[in-house]
Amino acid sequence: MRQYCIQKLGIGEIKEIAAHHTGLNGWQYQPYNKRVGLIGDAAGLVDPLLGEGIYNAVRSGQILAQSIIEGKNDVLATISLFSKGLKEVQKDLLSCYKTSFWFYKIPAIGYATLTLPITRYFLMKGFSRGWTFSKIKTNSYNLSFWKRAIRDIHK
Repeated sequence: MRQYCIQKLGIGEIKEIAAHHTGLNGWQYQPYNKRVGLIGDAAGLVDPLLGEGIYNAVRSGQILAQSIIEGKNDVLATISLFSKGLKEVQKDLLSCYKTSFWFYKIPAIGYATLTLPITRYFLMKGFSRGWTFSKIKTNSYNLSFWKRAIRDIHK
């Protein structure tokens, strides 16, 4: 890591490197505690492909809040609602994990794929619409979406 940083930053020496574990594997998280509901990084809801976690932190917080309201002081109902609500986030995290496996296994191919104009287009358009990675992948196969993408790229 030290050599990589020296090379990339173009400096002669790095005295200290600090790192922190990222909360991953959130697709496996199951709420079970009657007094604590984990959200965001604490629940492992960091995207393993891009390392992004703000969207999932906010979304899981919204799901927990709604579950508390709908649970109406019934702890087991609240836990059940929260668990069901998290499925959308967890499905996306699992999709990101599966994609990250090949993306990081062969970084040159992953980088080449990520820098293709069509890939950049879909990711930027999708994320700017508030879509998850799974929704972008699903909607990229929509032919009308492809026609717009190709037209916009060639402008």
